[in-house]
Amino acid sequence: MKQPKDPLRINDLRELEYEIARLKTDVKQQEKELEAKIKRIPAETLKATAGAALPVIVNATAASTAFSVVKKIWSFIRKRRKKGK
Repeated sequence: MKQPKDPLRINDLRELEYEIARLKTDVKQQEKELEAKIKRIPAETLKATAGAALPVIVNATAASTAFSVVKKIWSFIRKRRKKGK
């Protein structure tokens, strides 16, 4: 009776060569995937930074605009009061 094949056990040279070839293929595939991920990192970082900075810029611009409007209204009211006196 033949024993079940243990995946961690290599019985002959042919099996060893097969496992070496399989591992080399797996490593090359993983290296390609890592290279692709590394190339995407700068783009993802830029997107994340822009995504975080954009609301701050928009909020700062809105606050600045609102302050300018309030300032102009206040100036207008003061001028109207001076004319009335």
